[in-house]
Amino acid sequence: MKIDLFTKLGIIPPRKKITFYIFIFVPLCYPILILYMKYNGIMLHLFMPNDFQAYYYSSQLIFKDIASLYYDPGFLMPYRYFPLSPLLYFFYGLFPYDISYMIGLFLIYFQSVIAYLLVLKIAKDYFNHNDKEFIWLFYCIGFIILVPYIFILYLQIQTSITVMLTVLLGYYYFKKKENEFRNNLIGGIFITIAIMLKPTVLIVLPFLIDIRINRSQIQIKTSSFLRILPGLVMIFLNVILFIIYPSLLFGFIQNNFHYIYIFNVLSDSLTTFLARIFNIHPTVIFLIVCGILFSVLYHHFLTKRNDLIYYLALSILLSLISYIDIWNHSILFLLPLILFVIMKTKSHEDKSKLKIIYYITIGLSWLNVFHFYFSVTFLPWYFSIFTIYYPIIFLYLYMNCQPSTFFVE
Repeated sequence: MKIDLFTKLGIIPPRKKITFYIFIFVPLCYPILILYMKYNGIMLHLFMPNDFQAYYYSSQLIFKDIASLYYDPGFLMPYRYFPLSPLLYFFYGLFPYDISYMIGLFLIYFQSVIAYLLVLKIAKDYFNHNDKEFIWLFYCIGFIILVPYIFILYLQIQTSITVMLTVLLGYYYFKKKENEFRNNLIGGIFITIAIMLKPTVLIVLPFLIDIRINRSQIQIKTSSFLRILPGLVMIFLNVILFIIYPSLLFGFIQNNFHYIYIFNVLSDSLTTFLARIFNIHPTVIFLIVCGILFSVLYHHFLTKRNDLIYYLALSILLSLISYIDIWNHSILFLLPLILFVIMKTKSHEDKSKLKIIYYITIGLSWLNVFHFYFSVTFLPWYFSIFTIYYPIIFLYLYMNCQPSTFFVE
C-alpha cells in the first residue's frame, strides 16, 4: 500500500503521514499481544472467546447437524444468529481451533484498517467539509480503533468492527450516483451481511426504501427496493429452514429472549434494565420500547425526510436501546455514524453541540471499562452508563437534527 496514493486521493491529509502510520500500526499490537499472552500462559482466565467459539463450532454444525445449531452443549454462550449466518465464517471450520483463532485476530485488524480508510473516503466523496473538519475526522476515526473495547473485541473475535465495515460499505454504495440499480443491490448485500452477523441491524431495512409522503401524495423511488432485496431473500431462506426444522425457530427465539439467561448477564439495554427493576419479562418491555420508538422515528422518516445517514444512526441507536442483550463494544459501529451526522450538519452551532456529544460518548466508553469497579462499590452490578446515555442521544438527535439542520440532497 503506497501512502502517496492515499494522499493524492485526499484520504490522508498532507503532513499527516506519521499520524496515519500510528493509527494503522498501533492496533496491530492487539493481536500480537494477545497471541503472546495466550501461548505464554499469561492471564489465561481472559481467554474465554465465547463469540469466536460460537462462530467456529457453528461453521461445522451447519454442514453436519444444523438441527442442533441452537442446542449444542459445546457452546459457552447461546447462539443468537440466523441459521444461515455460519456460512459467513465457514472457513474457520477448515482449520484447527488455534489456527482459526489466529486468522480471526488478524482479520479484525485488516477490517479495522479498511473501515478507517473507508470513513475517510466517504467523507471526501459525499460530505460537505473543509480541510480543518476533515483533519478533525481523520483523528476522531483513528482514535475509535484505539478505544479499550478493541482489546476485548480482539480477544473474543467479536463482530462489531465487521458490522461497522459492512454498514459503511452499504452506505457508500447507496450514495454512488452512477449505475444506481447495481450500486443499490451491492449496498443491500453488504447490509444483509451486517444483519447476518448482528440480527439487530435488521431494523435499518425499512429506512432504506426511498419513500416520501407529502400532502397526501406518496412518492417511492422504485430502484431503492433493490437495497432491501438481498435482506428479504436472506430472511426468506432462513424462514424456509425454520419450516423444515421447527426446532431451529424455537431455539432462535429462546436464545434471543430467554428469561433466565438475560437476567444473569450485563447489558447496556434500557429494556433489560427496566425488566430487572419491574420484574417483567424483558420481551414485553422490548416490544413496548421498540414499538414506540420505531413508530415515532418511522413517522419522521415518512413525513419530514432527512438524510439516510441520520436514519442509519438513529435506527441502530434504537436497537441498542431496545434489544435485550447489548454489550459495551456495540458502541463501535455507532460512533462513525455519529461523526457523519456531525459532518452533514450545516450550522456551526449545531456542529459544536454534536461534537460535545461525541466527546462525551468517547469519554464514557473509556469510563465504562471500569464498570466492574463501580458496580462493586456503589452501583448495581447490572447498571451500565450507556443504559441512560443511549436514550439521551436518541432524544437529542431526534428533537434537534431536523431536515433544516442538514445539507439534505
